[in-house]
Amino acid sequence: MNDKERADLQDPDSWDYEHAIELPASKKPRAVVSVGFARADFEQVAAAARRDGKTTSEFIRDAAMSQVASPGARGTLLVSSAGAGSLIVTGGFGPMTRTRVLVTSEEIIKSGQFMVA
Repeated sequence: MNDKERADLQDPDSWDYEHAIELPASKKPRAVVSVGFARADFEQVAAAARRDGKTTSEFIRDAAMSQVASPGARGTLLVSSAGAGSLIVTGGFGPMTRTRVLVTSEEIIKSGQFMVA
């Protein structure tokens, strides 16, 4: 859109009141917020969103709502992906936690090679 087109849209004398299109209000009004990130942090967040097949906004919204759903539920999961690994879990995981595993938790528990702290 060039400057003239933009100016025409903002000029009330150019508005077509006789053919105005009336649309229903949004069913789910939203609040839009601005969040500041250091460039390197934002790049990590955006990469994680792409990895999960989400937009950056969806990823940030899901992360925030995860904290709302389970306040104080923090967890750290460390797993070795090659050979015999270790599983260390600290804290708890909320209902929106996503995992990618090649073995089930039952298999890990049965192996006896885990530690819950």
